[in-house]
Amino acid sequence: MEAGEGGAREPGAGIPRVDPYGFERPEDFDYVSYEEFFSRYLVILTRRAIKWSKLLKGNNGIQKSLKVKRYIRKGIPNEHRALIWMIVSGAQANMEQNPGYYNKLLEGEKSDTLVEAIKTDMNRTFPDNVQFRKTADPCLQQTLYNVLVAYGHHNKTVGYCQGMNFIAGYLILITKNEEESFWLLDALIGRILPDYYSPAMMGLKTDQEVLGELVRKKVPAVAELMDRHGVMWTLIVSRWFICLFIDILPVETVLRIWDCLFYEGSKIIFRVALALIKQHQAFILEATNLPDICDKFKQITRGTFVTECHTFMQNDKAERLPFKSPSDEGGHETCHPVSEPDPDYEQTDSESLKSAPPLPGEPYCVDELWLNDHEKLLWRSPGYLLNSRKDSTRTKDSTMPKVEEIFCLGAISALVTPLHGC
Repeated sequence: MEAGEGGAREPGAGIPRVDPYGFERPEDFDYVSYEEFFSRYLVILTRRAIKWSKLLKGNNGIQKSLKVKRYIRKGIPNEHRALIWMIVSGAQANMEQNPGYYNKLLEGEKSDTLVEAIKTDMNRTFPDNVQFRKTADPCLQQTLYNVLVAYGHHNKTVGYCQGMNFIAGYLILITKNEEESFWLLDALIGRILPDYYSPAMMGLKTDQEVLGELVRKKVPAVAELMDRHGVMWTLIVSRWFICLFIDILPVETVLRIWDCLFYEGSKIIFRVALALIKQHQAFILEATNLPDICDKFKQITRGTFVTECHTFMQNDKAERLPFKSPSDEGGHETCHPVSEPDPDYEQTDSESLKSAPPLPGEPYCVDELWLNDHEKLLWRSPGYLLNSRKDSTRTKDSTMPKVEEIFCLGAISALVTPLHGC
């Protein structure tokens, strides 16, 4: 029935073919399910926008606190996202301390090798996004080129690596600003994800190895399946790490992950990966060979579990907690069920926490899968350790290794062939 007949319209007819970020929806997109989800999510977005507007009204700026952390985990409204990313990542401070630096990089002499590598990837970057097509007005390819060339000359150790184009592209879509995208890219590559995009990619390889050990502790049956079939984690999760879930999870879910990534660092990548694996453990264990395992891991990144980004990141019982992390006064992240959750409830920072697992049959949210008892495994992650050491409230533990020691722990990973793109 057409929309005009009898006052009715087709379910899902209100969802446009191109999403708000310029991505064309795939042929098999479930418009009906998405409309049902978005009608609920819009209520949450409206509520969060009001709270964020109140928070930003003050003249004190955004200071790291449990309240800000809680707000970020509940999602940053898109109208405030670029500003908050810039502030909490340190990109804003770096930009203000280096006025004119970005333009100087663009005006300087260019490396022919760098320019050629970047130009090669221009048309490969988001071919399904109307804003990156040459026919677009304006076309974001030139903006993307500028950001990548400037960064390649700023960080000559990294230069340019496939995968960076997708990350820079997402930053441009959100900030709509070249220079801000450059400084956010610098925050990600230079601090949050050290050595992910260097020629040896040692940070990337080490973190994949760390994830494998975390799975062995938390989801041993899946680890045993991988061992039995000789499957290396790099084969399964390389794109998760290097592309930061771009083109793997839905756009809105990726942005919710990045909200936490800029504030809390790389630990969110482990949490998301564990949530996916834990939730789909039974499905993964149905695999009987290598191709089947690879297919199962592709399938677990689709469907309502990942589309419902608010539930995925933190369900009702997780939403009411302040989630103390190891970097918050030496505490640990916790999550426990509560009765009759109030979606507008804001718990004070002083309220006590108790830890309990999710109820049987309930989906695992990202915030329920932190590993207090296995935190030392994360000390092998360069990004996790580097960001933990930068936090002055970090619990003092003399056994925590130095950042430079981490790369020795990733020696096995060095045998893995470097990844060259998403």
